[in-house]
Amino acid sequence: MIQVDRGLKTVPRQTHIDDAFKSLTSYEIAEDIRATSLSNCGLELDDVVIITYLSKYSTKSAAEFIAEAYSSNADNKLTNEVKKILKKKWGI
Repeated sequence: MIQVDRGLKTVPRQTHIDDAFKSLTSYEIAEDIRATSLSNCGLELDDVVIITYLSKYSTKSAAEFIAEAYSSNADNKLTNEVKKILKKKWGI
């Protein structure tokens, strides 16, 4: 269980993850995370760059970019930056 800022209510970790996923699927937040992570790494928003660091599938949408980076075992500056942003934003 984790404590979130909802008064004194304690919510299960899965609820927190579900909230994060809902935010990502709105694409606005996902697009912001994608742009920020690429910028922080000094990379362009370009399919070739994204394929180089992640995968071809991660070019389908901002949400897929986040999902591919988060689930990746690759140790590169882009995947590490996305994971850092997600941890700071949602603790995941």
